[in-house]
Parts: sequence; structure tokens; C-alpha cells
Amino acid sequence: MQGFKKSELEKKQILKMKSLILLLIFPLLIFSCTKKVLRPKLIGVIIDENGVPVDSCKVGETFTDKNGRFELSEITEMGFVSLFGRNPIFIDEEIIKTGYEKRHLSAQSGRGGVSEGSIWDMDTIRLRKINTDFSTIELKDVWVAGITKN
Repeated sequence: MQGFKKSELEKKQILKMKSLILLLIFPLLIFSCTKKVLRPKLIGVIIDENGVPVDSCKVGETFTDKNGRFELSEITEMGFVSLFGRNPIFIDEEIIKTGYEKRHLSAQSGRGGVSEGSIWDMDTIRLRKINTDFSTIELKDVWVAGITKN
């Protein structure tokens, strides 16, 4: 009879320990879910080679206004806190406007991620017009040639 009670007591202690462990782990799992920034808010200006703002230029999923300004909103997701720190951020957004060469808006955060609410100012981005209509070029006595390497 005594051996039976001892094993019952052990079972109750084990059950209490399991309950305590679950009570400690459950809040840890809940509070370890945080917002991770996949892309911070990006702002900047698009101009042409003459310094004129480019209106209605597509930058990522948005368009520039009449002053060439764009604003890409922050993208976040819920995820678990990493013991190894935040993941670095790599940005690559297309810049497209008919009549201009296509460009890419590229940036990265270096070693770690960024905090929620961060704003990256991408400054001024210059687009070059595409000149494919050679029928409008008049050649005179003096020719000037220029070569650029892309």
C-alpha cells in the first residue's frame, strides 16, 4: 500500500512540474512574436537628366507625383524573435517610365534589420531619356561623337 501512494505522489509532482513548465513557456511563445520589417518606408525624388521632376513614374508599387516625389510604405510581417538578431534588409524596386531607361532602386541594411517606423530617404534619382529616333538627327560639317560604357 505504501509503494502505491509513493508512485501516486510522484505522478502528482511530475504533473505539477509539467504544468509549471507549460505556464513558463506559453507566455514566452506569445511575447516572442513581434513585427519584423521587410521593407522600411522609402521616400525620394525622380528627376530627368535636365533636373526636371518626372511625373507618373512607377517606383515599385507606387507612382511619383507632379514634383517627382515618391513614397513606398513600410512592409512588415509577424514573426518570432531570433536569438541571432534581425535579418538584414535587401531592397530592389523597379523604376519604370515610358521614354526613359529602366532603373532599379537598390539598398541594404548591412548587418541587421531596422526598427518599425524607420524611414529611408533615397534622395534624388536621375533617369536618362531613351533616344532611339535617329531620323530626327541632322549631321553637319563637324561631327562630335561620345561613347559611354554601361
